[in-house]
Amino acid sequence: MDQGGNDHIAVLLKEDHIIGYQQDYVNGAQANYDHKNVLRAYITDLWGDEVTTTTAGSFVQRTYSYTVPEGWNIENCDVVAFVSEFQGEIYQARAVDANGGTTTGVEDANATISILGSAYPVPASDLVTIPLNDVTSAGVIVLRDATGRIVRQERFTEGQINLTMNVTALASGLYHYGLYGSPMKPIVVLH
Repeated sequence: MDQGGNDHIAVLLKEDHIIGYQQDYVNGAQANYDHKNVLRAYITDLWGDEVTTTTAGSFVQRTYSYTVPEGWNIENCDVVAFVSEFQGEIYQARAVDANGGTTTGVEDANATISILGSAYPVPASDLVTIPLNDVTSAGVIVLRDATGRIVRQERFTEGQINLTMNVTALASGLYHYGLYGSPMKPIVVLH
């Protein structure tokens, strides 16, 4: 956690596969559009719950509960939690199934993040290189936009040292990269 001030834990609920109307300006109205990653609820306050224990090595555990309204499909829901500065940078994030999902916690998230190095150059305009520090098997690196939508994904092979991703077609902005299903690191794209 940040030694300069108190951090905040935010917990949200999102749902996939909500079938409903969507106006598509290319193909027209879509009566049965499959909406994904719909933010359904903030389980914490909008800016999260303050963490006042910031001593290095300290452990903070919180328990949250939420009653899912009738009509929501819990099987299609994920709980998303993240730790951040107050209204600032997100340090760690994790998503688990809302129906019985568990995580081993921050230690696991830190281990996953550390196997990827810091992307360069920052900001990127055409190509970005991501060091694959301690990756021991083949996998996929995903690049997500500010809404969490995957905008690029690249496969890498066992023993590969770096992955180079073309970001030329992306709009300028903040993106996050990481191994598929793992916590993400930020990258800025400027054109």
